[in-house]
Amino acid sequence: MTALPPEIRELKKLTRLDLSWNQLTGVLPGIRKLKKLEKLDLSENQLTGVPPWIGELTELTDLFVLRCGLSSEVVAEVKRLVPQGCEVHV
Repeated sequence: MTALPPEIRELKKLTRLDLSWNQLTGVLPGIRKLKKLEKLDLSENQLTGVPPWIGELTELTDLFVLRCGLSSEVVAEVKRLVPQGCEVHV
């Protein structure tokens, strides 16, 4: 999968989303409305960062970005943007 299907935005009660091992690139779009997300796995994709609104996902407790090729500067920015108490796994 190289892009998220638009229907994913309608899954507003979704608490876990595993998008690992896909071919997602750039900054992940399309999940802003998933306010109930607790765990988000983006590992093994070619991401350049996460969107600045990631902090709006206030229920997020775990964000996995293992082996995404993120620079240390981007990882620091991700850790700054996520909600307080969210663990970033790199």
